Amino acid sequence: MIIKRLATIIVLCLFMPLCFSCEKTEEANVSLSRKSGEIGAFSLVSPTDGAEFTQVPEFVWQEAPGADSYTLEICSSENYSQAEDKVYVKKTGIVSTAYRLGANLKDKNEFYYWKVTAVNADRSRVCENGGRFYYKAETSEEIEIDLSFADEWSVHELGSEATVSVDNSDFFGNGKPSLTVSFVEENTNKGPGNEESDGWIVITNPKEFEMYGVDAFYFNFYYSGNDAEVFIRVIDDDNEYWNAPVKLANNAKQTVIIRFDDFTLRTKGGTTIANRVFDYNHIKGVEFVYEKSFGDGVTYISDLKAVRFDNYGHLFIDKLDFSQTDESSYTFDSYRFSTAVSEDGREFTYSYPNAAGDRINGYGFVRVPINKLLADGDSFSFGLSYEGSEANNATILIRLIEEDGDRWVYRQKVKELPPEGRLVVPFAAFTLSEYRGDGSRQFYYIQQFQYGIEGVYGRGTVKVSDFGVCSLAHSGIENLYVGTLSPDGTIDSFNDYANSVNMYYVWQNSLSNKDESMTLDSVNSYGRNNVCAKFTYKSDMGPATYGVMFEGREGFNALKFWAMDKSVKSSGAAYVNSGSANATLIIALYLSSGEEYRYVINGLSSEWTSYVVSFEDFTYASTGFFAESLPLASENVAGVAFGLQYYYYGSYLSGQAVPYPAYTPSNAVYFDNIMLTSADESSSGDVGEKLMPDENDPNMCPVDDFDSLTAATLPYVIAGTDDYSSLALSEDTASGNGQSLKLGYKGNSPSVSYARELDFDASVSAKAVRFKLKGDGKATVYINIFFVHAGSTYKYRVTLSNVSDEWCEYVIGFDNFEKVEGTGSVVLSKTVVPEITEMTIGVTNGADGEISYVYFDDLAFDGNVGYKTFTVTETGGEE
Repeated sequence: MIIKRLATIIVLCLFMPLCFSCEKTEEANVSLSRKSGEIGAFSLVSPTDGAEFTQVPEFVWQEAPGADSYTLEICSSENYSQAEDKVYVKKTGIVSTAYRLGANLKDKNEFYYWKVTAVNADRSRVCENGGRFYYKAETSEEIEIDLSFADEWSVHELGSEATVSVDNSDFFGNGKPSLTVSFVEENTNKGPGNEESDGWIVITNPKEFEMYGVDAFYFNFYYSGNDAEVFIRVIDDDNEYWNAPVKLANNAKQTVIIRFDDFTLRTKGGTTIANRVFDYNHIKGVEFVYEKSFGDGVTYISDLKAVRFDNYGHLFIDKLDFSQTDESSYTFDSYRFSTAVSEDGREFTYSYPNAAGDRINGYGFVRVPINKLLADGDSFSFGLSYEGSEANNATILIRLIEEDGDRWVYRQKVKELPPEGRLVVPFAAFTLSEYRGDGSRQFYYIQQFQYGIEGVYGRGTVKVSDFGVCSLAHSGIENLYVGTLSPDGTIDSFNDYANSVNMYYVWQNSLSNKDESMTLDSVNSYGRNNVCAKFTYKSDMGPATYGVMFEGREGFNALKFWAMDKSVKSSGAAYVNSGSANATLIIALYLSSGEEYRYVINGLSSEWTSYVVSFEDFTYASTGFFAESLPLASENVAGVAFGLQYYYYGSYLSGQAVPYPAYTPSNAVYFDNIMLTSADESSSGDVGEKLMPDENDPNMCPVDDFDSLTAATLPYVIAGTDDYSSLALSEDTASGNGQSLKLGYKGNSPSVSYARELDFDASVSAKAVRFKLKGDGKATVYINIFFVHAGSTYKYRVTLSNVSDEWCEYVIGFDNFEKVEGTGSVVLSKTVVPEITEMTIGVTNGADGEISYVYFDDLAFDGNVGYKTFTVTETGGEE
């Protein structure tokens, strides 16, 4: 079952006069001295029966004795039907025995039937024989639509203002002029009362074209401006409006090819609806439509033509043939791999090291030039295998560079590769790694594929095979977009996925928001939960929707879930006083009947919050007829969807309407523990207890002393996957009383990792971390602190070498921590303590390969000391 979209697009209607496909034309009768009486027999002469023409022929017949005029009828139906889907022409009062039409017949590539009736004052007689001919279209390989004259294009008067001109500077280097469309901010925002016109621009060329033999549009396109939506739209033969989106790459010179099959009927706003068939053989106008084009912007359009798609198939990637890539054109990032391509071009391998004595330093990429368009699809399908000594730590990277320079990456941990080594990875599973364009995922024109690896220092080989584009819906994945409702009501806890890609097989996301992505997140999950889900959206767009279907069960009357909103507040001057930018959540419950119920939460909490929504508070949201209408009961619930959106545009700040949208990307909302439950009423509350300042010392925030904990209540988890990590409570303490945390590790091996989720109250203000630590005289200990600020995750680390085998108290100011993850300039300070989500402890040594232990106790965050403090004090203790 397909998840229903929650997107709403505001558009205006463009009215055109109604025109039927059935022609009925008549000539005025000629005043004659009329004959009367019997009319003699006569026959048709030409065209002869079954003759073929590319132009409408002259119609000739014999003279009928006793006739003074003739009536000619031509129809695409043998019974001369005058139905709207037939062509019918009638000419009366013809005084000769030959006639040539003054215009072409509307439909081509079909048979036409013709007959003549002889007429006098009181009698009529039809010809003895019927005629039939085939009207064949003259097909074309290409049909150019001239862009040399700006005055052939008009700007729709009800939309925003724009200027149309012609640029003769050879902007695209194709030797042809460009039609330019430019607009400025004050003209795209007309203000209250004109909101429907804001950012909506239509330019129209009403020239008519015959399109026989072609099946796609080709043109060069450049757009610079805000995150608009652009469509090419045509008016077909029966005045229906058909449009297709242009996949924008902001500030990039694009080659666009759109097949006629990709056009959809525009049905909104009272536009003409006739036969619901794209009658593209004869079009009555071409338009470019801009929606949400707020602010300043400019477009260049050149070399617009209708073409045969197959003639341009070489510009598209369906499946990569690596033998068609020139290995001498490969470039490298951070490391020069050895590469090889199979004879049939299906397999590509890259290996490290490439020479004796060489060493890869953690990661690297092979850059493979592509410079082609992606074929239709929404996913990549490929084989992936790894041979090497670091399978537990290695992550294979696949990165691509779009036309506008944006870089998108997919990370596949080697240890999580499926046994068959075959992957289907949706485009949406690629995350933005470098923002060099507009930050929107087009996946249309690809400059490069880059194949890499990270987390390696030894020796290994990666093989990529049968890399191509596919549709997830036709990839052979079983039970696609179907989840399971467990007996306890759980819909998804997100702990059972092998990796983030598997989420895309269960949850279905919309595409209209342009920033939909799903990932598993372990840093921001709450408490002892392994992972949570991270859903993203872009502001000022239709909702980013994520949904899953399942089979309902009896016994529940409410929906429960955890959510935390970390939407990014726009830094634009127009929004500085707008307060928080918390997402609106639209929840939809779908019944097995197809009916839909909705509930809206305006402003999700920025802290982990447990939401319970009673079925009684959902409202009916379906329209139309349903064969079986069902009540909202858990046994009838067949799916749930979450829609995320936030609008700057149209909101009011200090009594002033926000003049234009912000289009802020990468807004993250985290979800966990989605389930059906039983509840008397809707409610929301904190997921768990927050860490609070000490009652006697408001500058100190105790975290753990381990004395009252048991193995079942221990808030630390093993974050690594090795077989030598161990986590236990110990009676070895600095004071000789209570308990500490005993952490196992292995020397000369990858570091172990132990994680502790943190959730500080907003009142906590600290400048340092304080704890007691006992080592073995050789251990190196890493203390990592994670926090999330403005949607970005930061990781700060301090390294403690040769930790003493005696108990010592460490007081370490935040300035001693080094940033190891995070692209912004935010530093670890007292202001971000409430944003800290996790602390991890890593341990290793380079001295031996033995199993050993360190002990940890009395963790607190301290605001009584300075940022630069770093003290280590022996505290005693006993075995």
